[in-house]
Amino acid sequence: MAGSNIREPLAEIVDNVNPSASVLQDDILTGGREDILSTEFNLSGTCNKAKHKLDKQDGNRKRFTRKGKENHNISLGANGVKRTAESVCKRPSRGKLSGKDSMKQGSFNNIVSNVSSFIPLVQQKQAAAVVTGKRDIKVKALEAAEAAKRMAEKKENERKMKKEVLRIERERLELELQKKKKEEERKKKEAQMAAKKRQREDEEKKEKEKKRKRVNDMKKQQQEHEKILAKKEEIKIQRRATVMDNLIKAAEDDDLIIKDSLQEQSYEISPYRGSDDEDEDEDDLPNNKFIPSWASKHSLSLIVSSQKMDPETIFPPQSFCNIAEVLLPRKLQLQ
Repeated sequence: MAGSNIREPLAEIVDNVNPSASVLQDDILTGGREDILSTEFNLSGTCNKAKHKLDKQDGNRKRFTRKGKENHNISLGANGVKRTAESVCKRPSRGKLSGKDSMKQGSFNNIVSNVSSFIPLVQQKQAAAVVTGKRDIKVKALEAAEAAKRMAEKKENERKMKKEVLRIERERLELELQKKKKEEERKKKEAQMAAKKRQREDEEKKEKEKKRKRVNDMKKQQQEHEKILAKKEEIKIQRRATVMDNLIKAAEDDDLIIKDSLQEQSYEISPYRGSDDEDEDEDDLPNNKFIPSWASKHSLSLIVSSQKMDPETIFPPQSFCNIAEVLLPRKLQLQ
């Protein structure tokens, strides 16, 4: 029993898809082989140790050879698992044959003649191992799929986060651009309003300056006109005064002449004369017609001086004769 529990080191497996499953199957097969051998040796009880060692070495050599083949079959994929199961199923039969050979050689020492086969037990263990290996493969595949799914979800989340960050950054930049544009438009409007205000103030200032200048010009023109009118009025007054002085002087001279003429005239009663003589006498008589006060020279000069127009322009002195001369008697006029 001590010799049967000693196990040889496992062979190196190259290009194995599922090493855990193959190792598990080999362990199960080895354990089954050793159980069969130990049971056979217990039943016989007379086998030689040297012969047992040779059989064991031969079995180990065959096991390593079959293990390389099984590893090669497992690397082929899903069909390789079936082939491995088939090869595993065939192994106990070979072990059984070798056991039968040993039993034939030592049949004279075997007291048990009818021993049932242990193959169904080994096949159940092998089926359980195959199912466990497949289950492990499925679990690992599911874990790998879940890991890949988690990785894909993580990448998708990272992509969405990056996209969201880019969108937020783009919106922020757009908001900044809009804010900057609005600020520029506001500054531009303020500058335009300030320019319009300055222009309006300049125009109002120019208009006020023009108005003030126009008022000053009008005042100057009015003053000049008033000066001219005052000068003309002064000239008119001087002329009127001169005319009045001349008229008064002429009236005084005429009065003196009339007085002198009346004093010199005689009022002697003439004798009876004929009609012809009367005509001649009438011519010699002085003009004693009554002259009203408003028709006197003095009143006439006052009325003429009170008028607004200049009488000299209408009636220059050279255009009419002297009133004193007109009013003189004919005799004096002829002289």
